[in-house]
Amino acid sequence: METEKIRGHFSMYGIGLVVISCIGVILYLALPIFAHGSMENPLSRVYRCYLENPENPKSAACKAAVAEAGTQQFYDWNGVNRGDANGQHRAIIPDGKLCSAGKDSHRGLDLARGDWVAQSISPDANGNFEFVFVATAPHATQYFDLYVTNDGYDPSQPLNWSDLGDTPFCHITSVTLTDGRYRMTCPLPTRSGKHVIYSIWQRSDSAEAFYSCMDVQFSGGSGGTATATPSATTTVVPTATPSTTPTATPSALPSVTVTATPSATASAPTLTPTHTPTPAPPDGAACQVKYDVTSDWGSGFQVQVTLVNQSQQTISGWTVNWEFPVKQTITSLWNATYTKTGNRMNVVNASWNTNISPNGGSTSFGFVSSGRSRPRPSTFSLNGVSCSNGTATGPAQESLSLYLPFVGRDATAP
Repeated sequence: METEKIRGHFSMYGIGLVVISCIGVILYLALPIFAHGSMENPLSRVYRCYLENPENPKSAACKAAVAEAGTQQFYDWNGVNRGDANGQHRAIIPDGKLCSAGKDSHRGLDLARGDWVAQSISPDANGNFEFVFVATAPHATQYFDLYVTNDGYDPSQPLNWSDLGDTPFCHITSVTLTDGRYRMTCPLPTRSGKHVIYSIWQRSDSAEAFYSCMDVQFSGGSGGTATATPSATTTVVPTATPSTTPTATPSALPSVTVTATPSATASAPTLTPTHTPTPAPPDGAACQVKYDVTSDWGSGFQVQVTLVNQSQQTISGWTVNWEFPVKQTITSLWNATYTKTGNRMNVVNASWNTNISPNGGSTSFGFVSSGRSRPRPSTFSLNGVSCSNGTATGPAQESLSLYLPFVGRDATAP
């Protein structure tokens, strides 16, 4: 009888452990899985390659990076981080591996090449430049540090800490997330030619830090002395798009090919206003909208939308519309601006991706939303014309691969 009681106690204990473990899995599933972010202005190396399309990048450097380390490093564009940083960046990240933060998964970013696509940048009338970090999850900030390579830097050589000097040219200790972005106005150092700007975002609520390499081409203006610690409060600048919606991209963002020209009186660069969209070709088959769910964690998802112009004329200015079948809440959107009325999305081009070249030319934007990704939208229109071959793709089922310690096996949770 005593033996049976003991067995009964152990049986109940075992059931209790299983129940507790299952509850833990359920709680895990309920937690949102966040990505973090990267530099958007200037574009970071990893984010640029992601926007080129990891499966078929356009630039030779991004293609070489894929050959070196695969495509996943670019799908994880917002995860160039180190959880053990705690301010010891130079101690934990070796020379030659700064752009990957020393992570083997992102080693393609460290390739020593002189052909990484560089964004042209120049200071405004006051010698400043607005740096923008796109964040898909807010974190408490201890500081942002920005470094630039020394005069005489050779971009065909591995990037070492000694190439950056000991002191950042900009040190930000207080910054607010607005419209999914941290905006920081800093004095731009005096440089000429091609350089790398290196950013470090150190969290204050954990040891984790995030890193970005930005390939830039300095041009025009007389850069600042880079000795001041600028305020991190958002600077009011002329809007780059004629929309009443808060812009999802920095208004002073220079194009890769068109440099912002400082106004004679404004304290920030002014940009040529976005063109009024020209009608898309009347044949809906001449346009294509690809809606790709690139990541889905159950309580939220990330999407890349690609617009393809299959006509024989350039589209100058674009607006794309679709209807979400279920309620969604957009938490951040990049490379475009948007308004949302009910479940209807209205997305307008940014200042630097206004035109879509004919005969298969394309451009893309992305967003993160809370909620479920399915069912996906089925009808898209470009400049008011329904695209007959719009597509929406993503994982066959929304699932998470979990490791269950109490059974020691992988399981898929719906």
